[in-house]
Amino acid sequence: MESITKEIGSQATKARGELVKEVSENIQLPINHAVRDMNQTLESMKLETEKQENIRKQNQALLERNEELAKRGAQFTVSALAWVAVIAVGFIATGFLGYGLMEALGLTVSLPAMWERVWGAQTWYGGLGWFAATVGLTGSLIALVGWAAYRLVKPVSDLLKHSD
Repeated sequence: MESITKEIGSQATKARGELVKEVSENIQLPINHAVRDMNQTLESMKLETEKQENIRKQNQALLERNEELAKRGAQFTVSALAWVAVIAVGFIATGFLGYGLMEALGLTVSLPAMWERVWGAQTWYGGLGWFAATVGLTGSLIALVGWAAYRLVKPVSDLLKHSD
């Protein structure tokens, strides 16, 4: 009897072990699939988060670049308008200064007279001499007026450079 009990106990233990093993395998397989699916979902979410973070960084860099460009554009516009005003005032001042200087020195009368001497010279070397004198005087006047304009515009230019 005892041997039958042992054998039944042994078979029951064996059957219970197989049953537990089978139930465990039946439960473990869906759990493994669920864990694998969750890991895949987690990885895909992690990749998507990294992509979104990269896109956010790129958008932030573009936004900063656009803000910098807008700031530079505004500065350029102000500078361009200031330069236009300075140049206009410079031309007007140079014109009045140049004409006033020429008038004061009597050059408005003498320059046309010198050109008449160039064209009315009796010899080629006389015409060449008067031409050199007339061009030299005209060039000197232009240089003087340019220098004066530079001296007038330079302080304003320095002011504009420091305001940017």
